[in-house]
Amino acid sequence: MILGPARRQYSRFRRRPTMISRAEMGIDTKVRLLGGNTFIRMEFMRPTTALQLTPTVDRPTLGSHRPSNDGKHFGLDRVCGLRPRFWPSLRRLWPGVALLLCAVAPGWAQESSDVAKQAQNPIANLISVPFENDFNPQTGIKKENSYVLQMKPVIPFRLSDGWTVITRTIIPLVQVPDLAPGVEGTTGLGDVNVSLFLSPVKAGPIIWGAGPIVSFPTATRDVLGTKKVSIGPTVVGLRSHGRWLYGVLVNNLFSIGGPSARADVNQMFMQPFANYNLHRGWYLVSSPIITANWELKSSDRWTLPLGGGVGKIVHVGKLPVNMYAQLFRNIERPDGTTHWSVRFQAQLLFPQHKESKR
Repeated sequence: MILGPARRQYSRFRRRPTMISRAEMGIDTKVRLLGGNTFIRMEFMRPTTALQLTPTVDRPTLGSHRPSNDGKHFGLDRVCGLRPRFWPSLRRLWPGVALLLCAVAPGWAQESSDVAKQAQNPIANLISVPFENDFNPQTGIKKENSYVLQMKPVIPFRLSDGWTVITRTIIPLVQVPDLAPGVEGTTGLGDVNVSLFLSPVKAGPIIWGAGPIVSFPTATRDVLGTKKVSIGPTVVGLRSHGRWLYGVLVNNLFSIGGPSARADVNQMFMQPFANYNLHRGWYLVSSPIITANWELKSSDRWTLPLGGGVGKIVHVGKLPVNMYAQLFRNIERPDGTTHWSVRFQAQLLFPQHKESKR
């Protein structure tokens, strides 16, 4: 009599397996432009429907999404307390999460804390190629998901025994859904940004770099870029103290050329970052992207996300890779923009051999 209820309860549990289909594991979804200095805001000229772009963040408000009754939901709403309407969007994130979790596979060598902190330093003296993935739900008139993949190669050059120049290029590949009636979704290349940082080889307690940033109108579709040549100053400062590495990267772009029919560019980009390094290559990270579009009214000017996540230094063969996942909530945002976003990154690292270091 004691074992009977437990046996029946176990049977009921087994009749409710959590199944995930191949379609649910796919990442075939429409996306929008977001991330780095490629933030844009869609504005419509009146009385026409011509599309203008000004550099700020466009994050539509989350719309309702009815959960399907096909029995394919994860059932985690009972565990985490999340509403079922979010799961159709979150299911597309699992491939990236699975890739990050693969970092715990046994047999992979652990990276040293020195290389881990170099990976977290945007102007470190090593070649790195980050691939950043930004996911934003409920975008456009059909409340579809949006996505951007940014490749950000960082290459240092030694000028002299005392100075180094670090190049940082941002190449965005963008997919956006239907943004408005008559403005169909598209896929293509966004505006490419190039930053140059002059940094001393022997830094003090504060590691710093400063120089120019240039944005080129390389977008393959009007909706994906500003059609303006923009330039401005950029500066980064950081400190490494014990297990902590923290700092901030700031720049401001001003348009200096381009079609007069397109909106002028005057936008600030600021990314504070903080990393706390744990054991076995794990670390905690927070690096929200804050933007201010000085061309807009104050109520639509700022985007201020808060959040963070977890990362790990792993090896693919002998190649060290820095991987992290972060979740952000926008506490200040323009009207009609999304409430939250998710970012995944895989950063390939090419540290110098000891014999080649000076």
